[in-house]
Amino acid sequence: MHFIQPTDRNQYILMNRLDDLIGYQHYARLIDVFVDWIFNTQPDLFMSKGNNHIGRKAYNPSILLKLYIYSYLNGISSSRKIEKECKRNIEVMWLMGTLAPDHKTISDFRKDNTEGICRVFRKLVDLLKESGYIKGQTISIDGTKIRANASISIDLESIEKRLDNLEEQLNNYLHQIDITDTIDQEIEIAEKEKQQLQREIEQLKSNIQDLEKQKEVLKDQGAKRISPTDPESRIMKSRQGKHFCYNAQVAVDAENKLLVTTAVVSQENDKGLLLPIVEKAERELGQSPQEILADAGYYVINQIEKIETEKDIECYVAINHNQREFKRIIYGIDFKYDASKDL
Repeated sequence: MHFIQPTDRNQYILMNRLDDLIGYQHYARLIDVFVDWIFNTQPDLFMSKGNNHIGRKAYNPSILLKLYIYSYLNGISSSRKIEKECKRNIEVMWLMGTLAPDHKTISDFRKDNTEGICRVFRKLVDLLKESGYIKGQTISIDGTKIRANASISIDLESIEKRLDNLEEQLNNYLHQIDITDTIDQEIEIAEKEKQQLQREIEQLKSNIQDLEKQKEVLKDQGAKRISPTDPESRIMKSRQGKHFCYNAQVAVDAENKLLVTTAVVSQENDKGLLLPIVEKAERELGQSPQEILADAGYYVINQIEKIETEKDIECYVAINHNQREFKRIIYGIDFKYDASKDL
């Protein structure tokens, strides 16, 4: 058959250097240089476990940060999947110097260095600004819905039913303990049964406390439903229908379309978020932009006026007309009332 044949697996080959397998324009090299620069300028940015010379050696936090950034850029969030990439992905092997930390080490690094990772993003914004890639003059703001890790939901009615059920079980267990206490025969067996009942009672009480907390969250936040696995998420309408989501906000510099700042909120729509995002972008940039661009979802007139008068920033925000106002404009019957002429 006339096919291209693969290399014989039993044939010896002359291996190149690991460095030769990664192109000189590959973004992994940029990650490598950027993280080394971060740790040269701020060596105490991350929690270090390598200060103790007794016991097993720790991984350098710079190595783990490189892995974190690479995984983030490639949409890999699972620590177990990242661990696999360390053993099969030639780009990761180059970046890590063939080191392969286990998934718990990767997970603990992210958990223990949340603030440090956020500061790295701010350092990147500073670097891009100093290099001229971010001008900070025109900022565009928008939001998108991100699905939460929530497969089930509960409401007040289901919580009340569950509470009634648990309280009934609790009363039954308490009644069984009273019966056990009156048994004179087979004392040892009765005592074991009593200890088991007490453990189940403690678990029931813990479950009831959790449900009471969820009930308070529903009442305090005015939400109809919450997810027990991701209680901060909310039911939101997206292109894929209604799901438990978060509202991710981004501010992008118009010069090279680079992110200036981000935020994640539980609010379903963008109304009222313009001012907070503008102020966050100012803190990240260290300056006020000249112009703000946003769609009609951010149209709140008092916020726009405050940004323009107090911050001297021009706001270009689409007007959010309701259906009645829109019809008036379309059919040419829109007018302003003149009280002096009663017209």
